[in-house]
Amino acid sequence: MEEGLIKKKDPAREERLMFNGVKCEMSMYLISKKNKFRYYAYKLYKHKLFDNIVMLLIGLSSCKLAADSYIAGYS
Repeated sequence: MEEGLIKKKDPAREERLMFNGVKCEMSMYLISKKNKFRYYAYKLYKHKLFDNIVMLLIGLSSCKLAADSYIAGYS
């Protein structure tokens, strides 16, 4: 019931499940769970587009590396 049966957005439920399974209270002994930066970073990480954007950037970087290596071989 807690994971996926309720489809509508409930801010209180999302807040409660935000750090579900995360045991540490302080990240790197500096940033608490209540810190806004940690909150937004976690929301960004959990967003469904995050993985796709990271994979796109890795692909573009690989293409650029291949192009630079190919061009540098004929210089």
